[in-house]
Amino acid sequence: TDLSDSEEKTELRVTSVALRRDKNAPPTFVRRDSGLSTRKPVAGKAILIDVKATDQSGWTVLHHAICSGGPPPMPCYENTTMVKLLADPDYDMFKDLSSLFEELRPAEFAITRTNETASRKMTPFYNVDRKAFQKHLLSAKDSHNRDSLFYAMLQKSRRMSRALQDAGVKALASISSAAQVYEKKCAQERKEAREKELEVLYGDLLTTTVDVKNDQRARMKEFLCDEDDDESLKEAPEVSTKCTQYGKGKVVQCIPEDGKGYYNLYMTATEAGMGMYGMHSFYVMQLVYNPTTDITFLFNQWGRIGEDGSYQSSPYINRKEAIDEFKKIFKSKTKNEWADRSRDRFVQKAKWVPKYPKRRRKKKKGEKRSEDVKDNEEEGLVASLQDAMRFVPKRERKESKLPKIIRRLIRTMFDVAAVKQRQYGRKGVGMNENYFAFGELSYEDLDKAFELIKEIAVNVSAFEATQKQLWSVSRQISKIEKDQRDRETKVQRKERELESKKAQLTTKKEALEKQLQSLDKEGASDAKTTDATASAHSDFHMLTGGFEAAPAASAQTKEEMEAKVKEIDESLAKVEEGLAQVVTMKEENLQEEETEKEQITELRKEMDQLSAKRRSDEIVLQNMSNKFFTLLPIADFSRSSIMPITTGQMVNKYIWKVNNLVQMQVAIGALMGAAYRSREINPIDYCFLALNMPFQPLDTTNPEYVQILNYARKSYSNANEKNFTVFRIERKGEDERYGKYQGLENKMLLWHGSSVANFAGILTQGLRIAPPEADISGCMFGRGIYFADAFQKSTHYAGHGKGIQLLLLCEVALGKMFEAMKTDWTLEKAPEGFDSTKGMGQQGPDFEHIRYYPDGVGLPDSHSITYPKRKDKEGKDVHYPVGYNEYIVYDEAQVKMRYLIMLGDFDDEKDGN
Repeated sequence: TDLSDSEEKTELRVTSVALRRDKNAPPTFVRRDSGLSTRKPVAGKAILIDVKATDQSGWTVLHHAICSGGPPPMPCYENTTMVKLLADPDYDMFKDLSSLFEELRPAEFAITRTNETASRKMTPFYNVDRKAFQKHLLSAKDSHNRDSLFYAMLQKSRRMSRALQDAGVKALASISSAAQVYEKKCAQERKEAREKELEVLYGDLLTTTVDVKNDQRARMKEFLCDEDDDESLKEAPEVSTKCTQYGKGKVVQCIPEDGKGYYNLYMTATEAGMGMYGMHSFYVMQLVYNPTTDITFLFNQWGRIGEDGSYQSSPYINRKEAIDEFKKIFKSKTKNEWADRSRDRFVQKAKWVPKYPKRRRKKKKGEKRSEDVKDNEEEGLVASLQDAMRFVPKRERKESKLPKIIRRLIRTMFDVAAVKQRQYGRKGVGMNENYFAFGELSYEDLDKAFELIKEIAVNVSAFEATQKQLWSVSRQISKIEKDQRDRETKVQRKERELESKKAQLTTKKEALEKQLQSLDKEGASDAKTTDATASAHSDFHMLTGGFEAAPAASAQTKEEMEAKVKEIDESLAKVEEGLAQVVTMKEENLQEEETEKEQITELRKEMDQLSAKRRSDEIVLQNMSNKFFTLLPIADFSRSSIMPITTGQMVNKYIWKVNNLVQMQVAIGALMGAAYRSREINPIDYCFLALNMPFQPLDTTNPEYVQILNYARKSYSNANEKNFTVFRIERKGEDERYGKYQGLENKMLLWHGSSVANFAGILTQGLRIAPPEADISGCMFGRGIYFADAFQKSTHYAGHGKGIQLLLLCEVALGKMFEAMKTDWTLEKAPEGFDSTKGMGQQGPDFEHIRYYPDGVGLPDSHSITYPKRKDKEGKDVHYPVGYNEYIVYDEAQVKMRYLIMLGDFDDEKDGN
């Protein structure tokens, strides 16, 4: 009676074999394999179902149809068609499933239009007495005395209970109340079972608390001193390795008049905004005394931050001369006296600013090194869990209370974060290692840097707004000047055309007048001759009896020419009118130019004001950029020009870098705290406690594990039980925050991938949306948290760490989704009337096949398919904006982390304790 192995909820099929059965045979369901299943095709084999049969739990076929994935809380197909088919005797399957039967091939299936009547009488789904079966199915109760309606009422979507009500079943209040009580009882039982399992896993470890920030500070104070600390507590500064006296001499102590301390200096100067000539430099200076030769050396080193630069050592026999030269150089660069170098007395008067690196604290009497720490290794600062453990002798180390799989996870997270932080120290956000020792970056330093870059972002927004206004005013001026040129060109063109036409007409008229004058002269001289000849011709014609008239060609030619001259005069008159209009247009243009001249004058004044404001804003940004790059000496410009932060893209770049450092600092701080308390708590256990999130690994036989693995394998076939580990997680406070979106109908389990180095920060702080100050031009659908329904897509965003990838499976309250068919990086929230955005992909799961948990959360349950092309209003193909579906929410409260996935082979990995 178990129907749960049907992967496609509408794939019910009827074969000709089933139709030929005797009508008294038991009802028959037939499933045609869809090709998505790993099982062998059914190939038309009938699956016989005895409606009266029950399994060992007392479940009937209707119980299984409602809970097709198994008892709650397992997800199931909410297949209302199957429920109606079983529970409603009047349900016309041929009406609702007509489209399904239209697809059946007559050669394989016997139901066709010609035998539809016969099929109704001899349906393979039921025998004749359907009402009796319905009554039995609806009244049948399982071994816990619960009928099918009870389980339907547990599903918050109420699709199944509505289907039963449509079949005539009355939803009794008592059943609904009992279902709610049962649901609460199950939730409480699951909570207690989880707590019991966690207690078995971790014992009393979860009762231990750690204060990471205070422990980190305490660790640093044990080994490092600030500039304000007593000099008697500090070790002497080390001679630079670039100095010729390295290993031979020692740094000279200050004479009494110069205060306490040593003649040891590190300075930086940053001057953005000068292009390739912009400064981003360091300057190191030391006085080193060699007792063997009794010579004092003035060591200088300078160059671009991020490089070794140049250096020299100048010998002085007279130490006082060396001291005077040292102080002279300091004053020339900083405009301050050497005695005023301290943090509280120094006043910045020039580009160069002294830095105050921490110095190592002197060892206490009787303090011993761990046997695992070599003489040439730093003892106070840590770069990995192995470092944190080596500071305590093996015989004194506490054994870890964590299971092996949890230890592996913690090692992966924290060691990778440390390595990434070291890489950032050299190349990325880049603490210049000549100044910052690894691990010295504090929460306070990062907070200052983050606040400063946020302040820069606000000023960049104002700067860009001024630039837009300036561009707009410039465009207005250009438009007015262009209109003036266009009008002037139009008048000139018209004037040239009219003058040219006038010249042509005048030339033609003069030619015609000359011809007329010539005709008039010829007519006067030949008049007498013409009259005599005409008389003789007349007499001749009369004598011969003819009456032919004499020719008059000359008179006709003259009349035509005079008419043409008249036409030319009329055209010339029109040309003169046009020229008069040109004069009027010139006068009007002059008047408009006078008016526009005033507008241009006002606009140029506004433009000058905006240019001055833009320059002022640019200077402010230059100064703030100098301060930022001085606070965090970035190594990006060791071989390139340094520019001030003046664009949203640059702001986004540095916010991203500082954010990454903040996330990594969670791991770095935990490592420092672990080292500080390593004699009390195993460092791995300490880092686990620092996350404040217990992990509950799922056994590979656990139904939850199977569901999640199958979900991943729909798009990532490489996932298997050996390389796919699932941890159930619950971040404190997320349930309460998520509560306001609990009522949204559309909730799904979706994947999210990120770098392994970021996970310590993600698990402690949650998934975060980029701050409003960050530019969002790199986000295809705006500033939000991105998810995918394809595991394969999320693996591309999950960076490797020691061969391991980490991903999250989150419950996401999507609600009403805006289906985006084109990218829009300007979105800061879902469009009006929507709760989220879905970037439509070319591929993704078939949404006809989704399993639903009782709380209404959907779990896609099909392999990726290629979606059909969409058409616009004009019938043209619309291209999908992304390859796989993307889901974006714009409120962090819409996300609840449910599972952590560790992907990778780690059985052979050496496990430390």
